[in-house]
Amino acid sequence: MLGNHKDNYKQRNENQINVSEKLFEDLCEINKLKITKLGFDEKTGSINYFYTLHPIIRKLPDYIMEYKNKLHYVEVKGTNKIKVDDINTYTEFYKLFCKNNPLHIAIVNIGEADVKFKNFNTIKKLIKNLPIKRFKNDNKMYYEIPV
Repeated sequence: MLGNHKDNYKQRNENQINVSEKLFEDLCEINKLKITKLGFDEKTGSINYFYTLHPIIRKLPDYIMEYKNKLHYVEVKGTNKIKVDDINTYTEFYKLFCKNNPLHIAIVNIGEADVKFKNFNTIKKLIKNLPIKRFKNDNKMYYEIPV
């Protein structure tokens, strides 16, 4: 069962698979890229008091990926709409952990079974010229990243 952006958090994550992460994993397997799960799995790994953790811990990238003799952090997104709060947390993560290992956002287009990788530095440059929008369901601010 697929989650829907109109559903609340609990509805999106009950008894469902993360299709975006599954497509990303399949792409990595096809291309013989070694990945290791890093962040929390909201579909199967629910823990009590999760929101008491520091935001950087809560929003750890989903994977570490080996590519061109280097380790890369990868955050998988099922949309090109990235919340301003997430950008802020990724910025802090980047400052602390990305001196030798770059951070990428993998934007998955489920309908086309396609994954676009965006380096976080590229996204930071892009958003300087993008308007901030708001989700209708919760009024949270986001950027719509061109892919």
